[in-house]
Amino acid sequence: IIFSHFQALLSFLSQQPRARALPHCFFSAMSMVGVLVQGPDCRCTPVRIRRDATAAQLHARISAELRLPSADLLWLSLSGEALVDAAVPVQLSEDAVVTARFRLLGGGGDGGSTMDRRDCIPHLRDPSAPPVKYSQLALSKMHWTSCKKTKEPLRLPVVACELGYLYNKDAVLVALLHKGDPEECTAEVRHIQRISDVTELRLKVNPAKGEVSEGMPMDDLLDQWVCPILPDITTDAVARFVYMRECGHVISEKAAVEIQKGTCAVCGKPVVRMEEYDGSCDNVVLPLVPQTEEEVERLREFAARRKAMRKQAKSSSAKAAAKRPTGGDRASVCG
Repeated sequence: IIFSHFQALLSFLSQQPRARALPHCFFSAMSMVGVLVQGPDCRCTPVRIRRDATAAQLHARISAELRLPSADLLWLSLSGEALVDAAVPVQLSEDAVVTARFRLLGGGGDGGSTMDRRDCIPHLRDPSAPPVKYSQLALSKMHWTSCKKTKEPLRLPVVACELGYLYNKDAVLVALLHKGDPEECTAEVRHIQRISDVTELRLKVNPAKGEVSEGMPMDDLLDQWVCPILPDITTDAVARFVYMRECGHVISEKAAVEIQKGTCAVCGKPVVRMEEYDGSCDNVVLPLVPQTEEEVERLREFAARRKAMRKQAKSSSAKAAAKRPTGGDRASVCG
């Protein structure tokens, strides 16, 4: 009833000679709405615009409010829907929130992609911030389930390098056969110069796990093997394991600490710890799947020291053999 009376009043005033401009002013004021524009910097700016403004007019108005040189730099959305049709009225309501983002160059060129990932935004704001790293558990899972070189699921026979990384044996053989091929001799196997640089592991298969197949999830590939001394401990990427450099048996670190003897707990072969290595026994107890860069560096230093000691031992043996008298020399001495 009130609205009908108001329309009648406006109709009456429009017929008066001195007030013909008044209805236009009233209707102009009624057609304006106030909206909030959430800019690229996440700040909200109030903007007054016509209720029936088109997307193109809204682009121009917001670009002018944000002091941008061109309306084409923005991508606008209202209630999650992109405002892409420039000629269609937007039908704005009072206190509506319009989201404004900068267009991304490249791709389809439609500007419909926005950067809203939380792990990316801090690096966009601070270029000096370090990149996001995988957790140690995620890295251990990857090393226990996939070949270090090919990233394919680990299958027997599995070998380990002196740095503790696991490989499918056929992947290492292919890399050694194609040393001159940069696609095969990648950084993951560059430190392996000959097959003697790796040890074929003697792993005890977990009877509760099935066969490995292509496309299996990483979590299904865990627990493939168990400790032969403590079967409750599996290769779940949490428990640490060690292997014997010469005989290849793999046991849990907990079992190795509890036994504390100078022989392999599986076959009884003499073993020596890495810190006590003097070149006399090559069956060294080495860790699998290193956890830190410091541990990798320590294993790399041990590998270099072991090779130097073995080279020195071979050189000494060769010199001793050269000094040893031959059969002809012994005969002449006896004669």
